[in-house]
Amino acid sequence: MSTLPSDYDVAEENRRARQLRMIVDLASSVIVQGGLGRKEAEALVAATRRRALELFPGKEDTFDLILADASASTLDHVDAIVDASRSGGMLIFDHKAVSAAATEPDTSLTTLRHTVLDHDKLIAVDIDWASGLLVATKRP
Repeated sequence: MSTLPSDYDVAEENRRARQLRMIVDLASSVIVQGGLGRKEAEALVAATRRRALELFPGKEDTFDLILADASASTLDHVDAIVDASRSGGMLIFDHKAVSAAATEPDTSLTTLRHTVLDHDKLIAVDIDWASGLLVATKRP
């Protein structure tokens, strides 16, 4: 028989979730602003992950999320992105970098779409929402 969490437990988890959301938002903003080298950005992500695990201990294998722009530079790193994620991890490739007003088809985006959708380590779907998203999960 399972018991429902107490009001205190729910409030405490919500507090930790809000704190984690602020930490992730701050780290994301710093990375998006640029100016960090790859090693510095990776260190910031690692520190953010450590803090997330302090807030939610025992959740190391619960999820893994990688968000990447769907761009020509991403195309060169798809295998590294896949290798960096855990089995069952989620990868999101955002098409926002592609201009809706473009008159010529973006061949790098088309190539990236096929690379992700046909990748043998991924289960992927192309979602026609806003500017478009490729969402994938790494196979076990």
